[in-house]
Amino acid sequence: MQRCHQFEPWAAALGWELLGARSGGGAAGALKARVQPLQGCLVAEELYPARLSVGWRDPERRASLVLVQHGRCIAETLTEARAAQGGGVQAPLLLQADGRNGALLAPAAGHRLTVSQAPCRLLRLVLPLGSHHPAGGSWSVELGLLLPMLRLLEQALRHPGGEERRGELGATLLGYLLHQLAGSGCGVQLADPAAVDRAPADLTPDDLVAHLQGWLRQRLEQPLQLADLAAAMALSPRRLQELCRQQAGCTPMELLRSLRLEALAERLRDPRHQSATLASLMARLQLPNSATTRHTFARLFGVAPADYHRKPLTAR
Repeated sequence: MQRCHQFEPWAAALGWELLGARSGGGAAGALKARVQPLQGCLVAEELYPARLSVGWRDPERRASLVLVQHGRCIAETLTEARAAQGGGVQAPLLLQADGRNGALLAPAAGHRLTVSQAPCRLLRLVLPLGSHHPAGGSWSVELGLLLPMLRLLEQALRHPGGEERRGELGATLLGYLLHQLAGSGCGVQLADPAAVDRAPADLTPDDLVAHLQGWLRQRLEQPLQLADLAAAMALSPRRLQELCRQQAGCTPMELLRSLRLEALAERLRDPRHQSATLASLMARLQLPNSATTRHTFARLFGVAPADYHRKPLTAR
């Protein structure tokens, strides 16, 4: 889970490019957000304390769902010709907690959200590529169980070694959301993030872990959970845990974190990324911007990420 208090890390955590933000109180403190992967999707809990307007562009052209829990906002789709200027809109959707509170934002050149009644609390669900969904629109969605389910998932995320429990809660939460949306007329069918490049069934345990490492290296920027890895390896989550511990001495998710930290180190030393902030690089690799991440990096590479960034490039 990544916590964001500014628009730049928020957009980076969702894989978006920020098109600009306007707020009466300035950009600082304009939102509080928590972003986490969930069954191939990205889920963001967002709180806007004041009225504002923010625009973004998704380079991957993914659809997203916005569910308003409190307050009122307007979701707009930017036209291709005017996205660079942040203007030119199609089909503005008025969303409010006590009315039409859900909207699907279809892939487009860009989008803009304007908070017209604050505070505004919403849940955002960025769908994986290949998902089937309506072309857009707004609906009234009953979300009475959403908040307690989110709190249960948050508690599980804080529990070390609870990958299976988190996967179960995440699947339950996502199933609830999709069921409620379908009942309101917004049918969504998610793409399977592990539907391609599955491991051959006759791999030995050694070969399977090597195949998992290769599979993960190609997807370090994707939100992944244990269930995604197990499906790609054609194993149950429990069996994958056992094999990974036997062959690599760690859990599959610990292996993924190590590979992401290695990629972070490479990008910190790469001149092509010298203008990127540490927070944005970590967000792109789905790494939490936390003391735990920095401590683990220092344990692996001998220095903190910021100091590693300044080290001269030498052959290792």
